[in-house]
Amino acid sequence: MASEFFWPLDMSKASPFPLPQFFHSFKAWGQIKAMEGQLGRPLVVKQSGGTGGGGARLTLEARELLAKYDRLIRGLKEKVDGKFKGIFL
Repeated sequence: MASEFFWPLDMSKASPFPLPQFFHSFKAWGQIKAMEGQLGRPLVVKQSGGTGGGGARLTLEARELLAKYDRLIRGLKEKVDGKFKGIFL
């Protein structure tokens, strides 16, 4: 699923970790900020560096949204697969 890309941020502990290369892009952070702006709440919790370093993780709401998105994509795929089989096979 497309949302699996975000799961490295899905850490239950707040311990720091390196972000995937994707998140080093200003464009990616801009897209995340745009989504947060549309929803009116944060999707990523960032922790500045310090003795243990910095990090980021998905909020509970972000994890729930990604789970819903995965269900949507699976449902769409099932429908498309069924239509494809009905038409071409």
